[in-house]
Amino acid sequence: MKNFKIDHPNTTLVDLVENRLMEYFKESMLKPGDSIPKEIELARFLGVGRSVLREALSRFRMLGIIQTRTKRGMIISDPNLLAGIEKVIEPSMMSLKSIKEILGLRIAIEIGNTPMIFKNISESDIQELEEIIMYDDQSMLNQNKFSPISEHAFHLKLNAIAGNELIYKYQKVFYKVFIFVDQNYGKYFEKFNKKKSKDNSFVSHRDLLEQLKKRNHSKFQSMMEKHLEIYVDFIYS
Repeated sequence: MKNFKIDHPNTTLVDLVENRLMEYFKESMLKPGDSIPKEIELARFLGVGRSVLREALSRFRMLGIIQTRTKRGMIISDPNLLAGIEKVIEPSMMSLKSIKEILGLRIAIEIGNTPMIFKNISESDIQELEEIIMYDDQSMLNQNKFSPISEHAFHLKLNAIAGNELIYKYQKVFYKVFIFVDQNYGKYFEKFNKKKSKDNSFVSHRDLLEQLKKRNHSKFQSMMEKHLEIYVDFIYS
């Protein structure tokens, strides 16, 4: 067996143990569901005390990389890739640059998601989107502005239709960032919406849904780009 013992006493020990454990997992080609050695064995492999080892294992548990099962001990787990982000994300503590980058990620996902949406969409999905649109406040719609709840529900449903669980979770994790942007930069968006009202180029949820009904992929994608144009404008402001 490869030597994984720690030989850098002047470096943070828990970090080194964490790195060595990951090397060991990869070297052993462990997959989700596979058991890993008991603590006493791992401590001996690494040449460290069990208290240090437990701290490193605790980090892996927090990330969902390992979990403990009754009668089986510790096993490799298929981690929730967004779990760590979900625990630490707080938009009020983020820089504007980070917030804009999250919005940029949203734009890329929403537009790039369209092939999967058209591959999977059903009539029941169309009906559910219809029901979501029914709750759009008409007075807000006339001002080219949706309520955050309606906006979230509509796009969350589109991501669910696409069938990629990670994308669906992404929308839920970053929802409070979108709310934060709406609440704190509302005046900027009002200016943009007034401009769109004048040239009659606003794309509503209804417009997007009509293209879904027609199964017009290219038109839907181009209209989605216009629908999200407000965020592009904000990112480069």
